[in-house]
Amino acid sequence: MASPTIATNLAIDECRVLGWAAVDVDYWPIGAEIANEARAILLQNCTDADLWFSDDPACATGKFPLMAGDKIILDITTNQSFGRGLFLPYGSTLYTKQLEVPTTGNIYLTIFYGN
Repeated sequence: MASPTIATNLAIDECRVLGWAAVDVDYWPIGAEIANEARAILLQNCTDADLWFSDDPACATGKFPLMAGDKIILDITTNQSFGRGLFLPYGSTLYTKQLEVPTTGNIYLTIFYGN
């Protein structure tokens, strides 16, 4: 579902979760495709291993690593006020794979969008 580019409320998608046991040497999606254009993203690596992340599962290594127990907040355009903006488009998926082998924990992905 497409969101308006100018919104008055920030909404939060249900958290996507990927357990440590699903993370291996190939990329795996962190939940389903996003249903709204993301204005901000909270990505949490609550595993005990450093992991690669990408929006392209064909990427040979990864687009960025996230260390064990770390998180990243990507504020793409929460303060956007014009009829255009930079968004992670709906239908996008984020993927993860091993940089190290996890033995516990989960990966959490939360999408914030305009409503």
